[in-house]
Amino acid sequence: IVVAGHSFGGMLSLLLAERETDLRAAVVFAAAARSWEASPGLRARLLAAVDHSNAPVLFVYAANDYSVAPARELSAEMTRRHKLSQSHIYPAFGTTANQGHNLVYNSLSTWEQDVFAFLDDPTS
Repeated sequence: IVVAGHSFGGMLSLLLAERETDLRAAVVFAAAARSWEASPGLRARLLAAVDHSNAPVLFVYAANDYSVAPARELSAEMTRRHKLSQSHIYPAFGTTANQGHNLVYNSLSTWEQDVFAFLDDPTS
């Protein structure tokens, strides 16, 4: 089983990866991009989720999303804990943060190959 989610759904994917031991991987698109800086409680909760995750996680963001800090910090925490993760921050998509946030829907060709490569081999 692989779980994937975007934005709030990406956060839920991380929470599921924390609890579900049979997950093969989680693909997280733009999780917490809009709320990371404003919510210390959310940051702490998601950091705890990746600390307890047993599944490899792929973080996918556009450079012009509201924030790419969640990708950097959550992936770094997983690396610190010796857990498999990758983070792809793609060049800006569109001209606004909202367009960047919606990369998942509006530019499948940007991320599709990387996501399937990760699912084939999360260690690469």
